[in-house]
Amino acid sequence: MSLAPQLFVLDLDPKRVAEAYVDEHVMTYPETLLEVLRAANSETHPLRKHVLAKWASGRREYQYMYEVTQALLVEQAHRFDIRDEEMWEGLHMLFRQGRDNQPPRFVQLIDRKLPGDAVKAYRDYYQRTVEGACWSKRSAPSWWLAPVQGTLNLVTS
Repeated sequence: MSLAPQLFVLDLDPKRVAEAYVDEHVMTYPETLLEVLRAANSETHPLRKHVLAKWASGRREYQYMYEVTQALLVEQAHRFDIRDEEMWEGLHMLFRQGRDNQPPRFVQLIDRKLPGDAVKAYRDYYQRTVEGACWSKRSAPSWWLAPVQGTLNLVTS
């Protein structure tokens, strides 16, 4: 796994989260999140003590991360015509029965210095930290205010 485990909660709807992720994250995060889901299910996984794996051990939080991972795989297929059967099989193996209509506890994943509600805080953080943002076959999310790769930022008077 190449990335430090992270989950950017850019929306409460996992599908909209996946659509908002930049191309680079759509390509790399499914594997990362799948590994965190494995860690949340294991007593011996090397990541089991990582804060995100601990967070994902909650039923609602696990379900949300599972659905984000699934949505990212769908988004990967949409943007890049890729269907990674091994990733889909790995995700399928981690499915947990039962749904909880309560929202996950997002606040535990957010740096305490970030202001506002969870989604707004993550969106603000994402815009400040993502470089070279681009979305293949999609427009930038409506809330995105930062420059987008391949666009000109013209100042008009």
